[in-house]
Amino acid sequence: MTGLYQQFSTEQIPGLFSHEMRLQNGLFATRLLAGKHTPFTAISNLIAAHPEYAAMSPVQKAQWLEYKTLLPGYLLSTQGERMGLAHGVENRCPFLDPSVIELASAINLKFDDGYTEKRLLRQAFRADIPKAVVEKRKFPYRAPDVAAFSAVRPDYLELVLSQDELGKLPFLNAKFAQKLSNKVLNRPASDISTKENQAFLFLLSMMLIHRYFVSRESSISASTSVQPPLQRVVDLRTR
Repeated sequence: MTGLYQQFSTEQIPGLFSHEMRLQNGLFATRLLAGKHTPFTAISNLIAAHPEYAAMSPVQKAQWLEYKTLLPGYLLSTQGERMGLAHGVENRCPFLDPSVIELASAINLKFDDGYTEKRLLRQAFRADIPKAVVEKRKFPYRAPDVAAFSAVRPDYLELVLSQDELGKLPFLNAKFAQKLSNKVLNRPASDISTKENQAFLFLLSMMLIHRYFVSRESSISASTSVQPPLQRVVDLRTR
C-alpha cells in the first residue's frame, strides 16, 4: 500500500493528478487491444482546449474532470438512464436541478473540513434523517466482480477462455486476454488487483457484446422450444 501512495504522490500526467490512479488502472486494460495505443491523448487534448484549466485550484480541476469524464457517459448514462430505462423506470436526479447546482457551486470550500465525505450534505439533513444514515460511511455500489464468476462459472466464460473465440475479434490481443482470464479465474480473489479485475470485466463485456449484438449469435439453441408471448387483442371499434 505504501508503494501505491508513493507511485501517485506526485503528478505524472500533466493536469490529471486527482484522477491519475483511475486512469492508470484503465491503462492496464489497453493491453487487451492489439497494437500500440496512446490512451491519454484524448483527455490531454480536452484539457488543452480549455484555456482556464491551468489556473484552476486542485479541487476545481478534480471537479472539472468529474463533470467531463465521469458524469455524462458513466454516472448519468451507464449507471443512470440505461439502467433505469432497461427496467421501465425514468430517472429524475435532484442533484441535477439548476438551483441545486448553482447553490453548490457558490459554497465556499472553507466550510468543508476536507475529511468527512459529503459533510455539508450530511449537516443540511441531520435533523431530518436518522443518525445511522447521516453518519454512515460512503460505500460504492458495484456490479459483481471476478469473485462471482470464480464461484459459479456460467457457460459463457468460454468466450474469454477459448483462443478460437478470442480470435474472432481482430482488434484483440488474444494471447494476453487468455492469459489474464486464466489468471483471475484460477486464483483467490484477494490476489487479484483492481486493474486486473476491471480489465477482465471489460474483456468479458466486450466478448458478450460481440456475440449477441455484432455476430448476432442466439443464446437459445435451435432445439429449444420457445412458447410465443401471450398476447391479447382488444378491438373497441363499433360495428
